[in-house]
Amino acid sequence: MKILVIGYSSSGKSTFTKRLANHYHLPALHIDRIFFGPNWVERDKKVVESEIKDFIKQDSWIIDGTYRKLA
Repeated sequence: MKILVIGYSSSGKSTFTKRLANHYHLPALHIDRIFFGPNWVERDKKVVESEIKDFIKQDSWIIDGTYRKLA
């Protein structure tokens, strides 16, 4: 099962993702947590893309976030 949760900032994506991940026993990736480094400084796009590509190699997952800069 692969689930992508998208939405505006503070719309409840992370909370919803955590509940789904717990219910379906899925690994979860919160894009906010890998997109930003300390003090909310954006990390290098290639590093973030690499981490996402590694994560989605799994058979099942759930990801939340919306970042046009990654598109």
